[in-house]
Amino acid sequence: MKIGTRYGKIYKVKYLWELIHIPILNKNSKTEVDKFNKFVLENGDITQTTYWGEVKSNWQYEGVYLEDGGKITAAMLLLIRKLPAVKACLAYSSKGPVCNVSDRETFKALIKEAEPLRKKYKLFSLKLDPEVLCNAENERYFKEMGFKVKSGHKHLHDYAQPKFNMVLQIENKTEDELMSEFSNKTRYNIRLAYRKGVECYYENSTEAAAKFHEIYKITAVRDSFSYRDREYFENMVKVLPKENLRIYFTKHEDDILSSAVCIKSGDKMWYMYGASSNEKRNLMPNYAMQWEMIKWALECGLKRYDFGGVFVLDKENGLYKFKKGFCDKEEVREYIGEIDMVYSKIFSLHTTKFCRLCKASRERFLSFLSVKKKNENRSKKQKSKF
Repeated sequence: MKIGTRYGKIYKVKYLWELIHIPILNKNSKTEVDKFNKFVLENGDITQTTYWGEVKSNWQYEGVYLEDGGKITAAMLLLIRKLPAVKACLAYSSKGPVCNVSDRETFKALIKEAEPLRKKYKLFSLKLDPEVLCNAENERYFKEMGFKVKSGHKHLHDYAQPKFNMVLQIENKTEDELMSEFSNKTRYNIRLAYRKGVECYYENSTEAAAKFHEIYKITAVRDSFSYRDREYFENMVKVLPKENLRIYFTKHEDDILSSAVCIKSGDKMWYMYGASSNEKRNLMPNYAMQWEMIKWALECGLKRYDFGGVFVLDKENGLYKFKKGFCDKEEVREYIGEIDMVYSKIFSLHTTKFCRLCKASRERFLSFLSVKKKNENRSKKQKSKF
């Protein structure tokens, strides 16, 4: 494209802008990074900040954004990981991007800003999972934008983030108003925990992260799910802003009964990880702990309390029943799930099958550990009789 003509200096402003504009976040500039994170924390999810990129230390990360008059108007953090055995990478935006995705022009421009990363990392797919409700209109919209929409309920555990979520609306509500919205059984269990002497407190230290992890492992083995290593939670404490993270504990006498990682993220409080020991579960410590975390959300003036995902929409399921008790007046939210801008169909298909195989292998291993633990406990009880 010519910048000028022989008949006058007619400049192609758009072309000049493309020459000087650098769409990728400069991670070495504290000013630029702080500006990026401030925008995200005010408008989006903490998983879209560079803090989260540091937490996910086994991924690389890059940030892209749009500006208008020097102010950021849209942003997206991409976690980048190399596909095993091949020279291709996946870019994943967890709960991103931070913009009104229904604004077609803004959304399209933000995706275009990430284009240089496609070449730099040899990306085979750009994966997003925005917190947008699942419906035919949204699914059609994303397909029109060139995305492949991962739909259906057959493999709910394959999604990076839960497709079904329990979210409690708390904006402009008092403690009494919220308590009245819980189910009768949930209110009873909260009061029972306090009446029986359950205490709740929080910490923010690597020692607290290690203590949480011990209870978390017990829960994972008991309930047969995969779990993260201790360093992951310690890294959270080291990297995330102190005012955004609390690790809660409940205790009775000298026994630690349960624990949770709770994060202030945008306009919501996020119950991110929970764990409970096998001791004194009849004291209902998790109910008291949830109530204390909800009260923190109220203190912060937030709009929502996010209980996270559920995988079985049935009151016979313990996790669903527990969360539904707090969200008794709320409907389960079904999000759109994952949307992919596929650059290479072969690599995309390979990674989907590979991840599903890995997850199935972990689940079988944890199921084995759970059965082994139950057999050991049964043997101990039998020996104690003699």
